[in-house]
Amino acid sequence: MKKTFACAALSAVLLLSLAAGCGSTAPSESEDNSTPVEVQTVARGDMVTENMVTGKVVSGNESSVYPMMSAEYTQVPVEVGDQVKAGDVLARLDVGAYQQQLSALTASYNSTQESFNAQISLLERQLSDTQALYEIGAASQMSVTTLESQLTTTRASASAQLNSLSTQIATLSDTVRKGVVTAPHDGTVTVVNAKVGSMASPGSAAAVVAEDGYLQVETSVSESLAPKLAIGDKADVTISAIGKTVEGVISEADPAGNAVNALFSVTIDLPADCGATSGMSANITFYTDPADNAIIIPTDAILTSGNEQFVYVVDSENLAHRVVIETGLNNAGSTEVTGGLKGGETLVTSGQAYLTEGCTVRVVG
Repeated sequence: MKKTFACAALSAVLLLSLAAGCGSTAPSESEDNSTPVEVQTVARGDMVTENMVTGKVVSGNESSVYPMMSAEYTQVPVEVGDQVKAGDVLARLDVGAYQQQLSALTASYNSTQESFNAQISLLERQLSDTQALYEIGAASQMSVTTLESQLTTTRASASAQLNSLSTQIATLSDTVRKGVVTAPHDGTVTVVNAKVGSMASPGSAAAVVAEDGYLQVETSVSESLAPKLAIGDKADVTISAIGKTVEGVISEADPAGNAVNALFSVTIDLPADCGATSGMSANITFYTDPADNAIIIPTDAILTSGNEQFVYVVDSENLAHRVVIETGLNNAGSTEVTGGLKGGETLVTSGQAYLTEGCTVRVVG
């Protein structure tokens, strides 16, 4: 009997314990249904449109040097890449025949001058002697007058003949000088067309000399960009060959476009110490359409639905609100907002694709 009672009592205790365990429920933490987002405050700033084109570095003063006459090239002492000074010889032409004529004319001039000088000296002495005789009555007035007339005629003849020879000599001397093609200024020879034995022509450049230290970039822009550019505007020029970006200034802007491709030529002056050389490629960035004190947001924050653009902003209770916006300029990952935002709002910049109007957000990051 005692044993049976003890077992029954133990069973009762176990049942009470189980009953107590089933009836007690542990409190559970409430689930967090908020969406994690990153945000930033909408701010104002200045903005421009970046317009990128390609171009080529050229010499700002590149002179094509033409021969002044047709003749055979006899000497071409320069090569591409040579440094030259103003007046250095680029090429010589065959002017041997002209030089022979010049020598003959010069000799003729000298002999003619000597002959006339002798005649004039003789007449001057005769006139002097005759005048002396006339004063003592030993010569007539007619003799004096005749010698004076002969002296005047001889002097006039000498002057006419020597002037004619001088003119011919000057013409030939100029022709001989044209047989030497020289550099118009200091610089680097970039092109050599002249070849020994070939014929020179006034219409074909013997060589091209580029002035050192004065470089430009030539490019072409679209008809939509051209009206926004003006002489004096600045542009960034990146020259990959030297790994450098420099600031250039527009020096020429063609007001008339190319009739074939509707592109407008633009020339940009580079700094003298930029380190580039003629022929290098360049990437040019023009800055247009400046917007001052504009509302600027990250482009990635903007969502679209059809033709509508919108963003999400967060209020003080961490609720997200959908705001339709209007946009303006777009540049380097940033967009100008022209309507819908005033500045100062808390803008969702990451996680906005998972939001709906009025949902709860949790700011992270």
